Formats: sequence, C-alpha cells, structure tokens
Amino acid sequence: MTGNSYPTQISTLLTDLTYDLGLEQVVNFPTRGQNTLDIFLANGPSLISKCKPIPGISDHDIIFTETLTRVPHQKNPSRRILLWKRVDTEGLQRAVHDFSDNFVSKYSSSTDIETLWTSFLYFCVKAISDFIPSKLSSSRYSQPWVNHKVKRLSRRQRRAHKKGSRTGDPADINCYRQLQKDTKSECRKAYNFSCPRPSHRWQHVKEVVLLHKEQAV
Repeated sequence: MTGNSYPTQISTLLTDLTYDLGLEQVVNFPTRGQNTLDIFLANGPSLISKCKPIPGISDHDIIFTETLTRVPHQKNPSRRILLWKRVDTEGLQRAVHDFSDNFVSKYSSSTDIETLWTSFLYFCVKAISDFIPSKLSSSRYSQPWVNHKVKRLSRRQRRAHKKGSRTGDPADINCYRQLQKDTKSECRKAYNFSCPRPSHRWQHVKEVVLLHKEQAV
C-alpha cells in the first residue's frame, strides 16, 4: 500500500483483516496510471468469472466483474473405509504363514528386488481385500462444520422419523420432534463455531476510520 490518505494503522488493520478473513484481492491491474486504486475482495476467487477494467469518465478506470451468486455443488466422492475391528485374524495369519513359506522357497537373495517387491505388494493388496471387510463412505455430509455429534443426532432423528411413521404412536412422534429440534440447535452451534461472523471486525475498522476523521477535523 502506498499513499498518505490514511495512517499506517488503518492500512495495517485492513491488511490483517484481509488475511484473517481469508480474502483475496481480485483486481490485479492498474486502474489509474500505474496504480491500483480499487479493491475487490473475495473469499472465493474461483467464483469470479471475469474481472477487467473498462473506460471511465476520467482517467480512473471502472472495474467490471462477473461473479456467480451460488457455489456449484460438488458431491463428495465415496471412499473405501477398512473395518479393522472385523478383521478375520485367523484367516489372515494362515495366509501370511503360507505366503512366507512360499516366498522363501520361491525366491533367493539373487532375485531382482523389483520382483520381490511386486510379489509382496500383490499379497498385501489381496490379503486386505480378502480378510478385511470394508464399506464406502457416505457423501451425505458435505458441510465442513458437521461434526460427529451432529451426525449422531441426525442418524437418531432419521430412525425416530421412520419409527414414528411406522407406529403412529404420539410418544414416538414427540420423540422425533424433540430430536429434530436438538439436531437443528446442535448444527447451528457447530456452524457458528466453525464460521464466526466477521461483522465485529468490520465494525472495528469503521470505528478506527471515524476516529481518524474526527481527529483530522
């Protein structure tokens, strides 16, 4: 930052806020002479499809931007999760023992290292596939603030909804409604903790600027 329009305190505060809030300056070209006078900050630069200068009514160019108002939804791909608590220990031990005997009898110290590694790697991959059960992860929870407690309440809520719909018992319906309230409340708490509102930071900037103007007067 250059110029003497504002004291160093305000310039430093603006720079720190930009860094703390994860914002990025989109305007990377001069708008008046060799200077960039305009600021266009965004926390999602990938949503900005166009940012260019257009002629203004004076020597100060106008910033023209085109942005997306919604983030494109990308479904998280499922990944394989190994269930180590359900390992077939006895079968895995027998397979390791058989592989060890076969490996020693088949190869020697003069065997190429690449051949040894390929054989060992193939056995490991096959053993994991044969003796360790697995499941695919769910792509349902894509919000970064959804923690284990919110997931657990959400699962209980779905089970209570199915039970209430099946039985029609007022007690089951009331249980579902209470779990629905608890899930919404916990999700709101997790969101507020993960994504704090930056309004208090910008209010501090306004107070500093106002104080500077009052001192100048």
